Amino acid sequence: MTQSSPAAPSRPPVLSLTAQTLLLSAGKLLVSLSTLVTAAALTRSLSVGEYATYRQALLLYTAAVPAVTLGVPKALFLALSGEPPGAQRARLAEGAGLLAALGALLGLWLGLWGVGAAAARFGSPGLAALALPVALLALLSAPRLALEPALLCLGATRALVWAQVWAQAAWVVAVVAAAWAWGGAAGALWASVAWAAAALLWGGAQVRGALRAAGAGAGAGAGARRPTLQGARRLLAAGVPLGLASLLGTLSQQLDKYTVSALCPPEEFARYVTGALELPIVGVVTGSMAAALLPELTARYKRGDRAGVLALWQGAMRAATLALAPAMWATLWLGEELMAWLFTESYRAAAAPLRVYALLLPLRAAVYGSVLMAAGLSRWVTLTALAALAANALLNALLVPRLGAIGAAWATVGTTYASVALTLWPMSRALGVGAGALIPWGGVLRPYALSALPLAALLPLAPTLTRAADAALGGWLGAPLGRLLALGGLYAMGALAAYRLGGLGGPRALWGRLRASR
Repeated sequence: MTQSSPAAPSRPPVLSLTAQTLLLSAGKLLVSLSTLVTAAALTRSLSVGEYATYRQALLLYTAAVPAVTLGVPKALFLALSGEPPGAQRARLAEGAGLLAALGALLGLWLGLWGVGAAAARFGSPGLAALALPVALLALLSAPRLALEPALLCLGATRALVWAQVWAQAAWVVAVVAAAWAWGGAAGALWASVAWAAAALLWGGAQVRGALRAAGAGAGAGAGARRPTLQGARRLLAAGVPLGLASLLGTLSQQLDKYTVSALCPPEEFARYVTGALELPIVGVVTGSMAAALLPELTARYKRGDRAGVLALWQGAMRAATLALAPAMWATLWLGEELMAWLFTESYRAAAAPLRVYALLLPLRAAVYGSVLMAAGLSRWVTLTALAALAANALLNALLVPRLGAIGAAWATVGTTYASVALTLWPMSRALGVGAGALIPWGGVLRPYALSALPLAALLPLAPTLTRAADAALGGWLGAPLGRLLALGGLYAMGALAAYRLGGLGGPRALWGRLRASR
């Protein structure tokens, strides 16, 4: 009589690419909205100068983390894919330990030298007093970068989304409450430190639960092994090329803010950095699709299915464009009302960089480096990022002294278009098609043309519509919000009508196209 073996732990059900994309989109949308809510609250509770100091501190942190973590989170994602549960547990331990060590080094550097040097360069004495909370924030936040690759590769997408949602909700409450209670940048940063410590502990608990569900408990699971220093070194070696590209890309994206902070008064920097942002829809649509599609792109390329890689990538681009096209036109039209409503009338001038940044939306329909990463050509990502950083620095040096802060936004947009053009060449070689054939031109240009039609019809009526919106809603909701709801609603209905008349269909058909992009 044979004994029945113990039942293996049931793994979480594998979600389709569409389900993963939608879940990640929901999480990223809430994360992005929480960032906007926090900024809106802080601009109301802090003076423009204090808010500038707070944003300078965050600028240092967000640029320093990619510089020190060296692509380890991306390398961890690739290392976990396809591994048996026992090996996944060891790889996670190696990655988390390595990130913790790198975070400690970063915190030490920021606390002893980095923040003080930046404060002297920016002419911001208030920033120097924030060295300790900035250092602690970097120390605590670096290990959390292992959370997303861990939960995604363990099939715990739902757990990742809930972790993002609750963590961001707690961050909003903590930072806003501290800013209102203490009325300064220091209170907001110390609240972020406390939140980072709690989020690290909670994120670790989520990963441990996902490991148990996947059958990767301590000493369990197929392919079980112990974490080693050699494994951590392999992760570091694999992450350096990816991390260099990420660092160069982050520096290129943040270079305009560094330049404005160094060359312009703090109040001008505060308004510029408030408007120099991309709409939350960018991270929701593009970032989520990239995270969900990268494993499938990699698998298809390894099978030699280049046509399948191209079809999947182009399908995602077409779907993303349907949402990004009307978002660009709406931002160009209603940017001032959006900034005044979110951040008060003191920040209405922030609409200028916001509108320039909106011109990047046509490029955000796809993550171009994802195909190169799937093809094992990450060196091209690094080279393109290096060229973009050099060009961005040159353009900033030329334009900011002549045009003021808005010149930095134009430098960023011009550099981004040039870097995408450079990326198309190695992509075309990897997929065996011409560079022009990579872009589904009809699927990209058609939504932009159709969604521009209602704007062209509404612009001549804008003065009359604005007066009507102010009369109907302005006294109740305030002029900026009333105009956003009235004019934005008219444009949204016009865009949907133009899509339907242009053959793209109504809301149900658009939703079907998004689902078909998997």
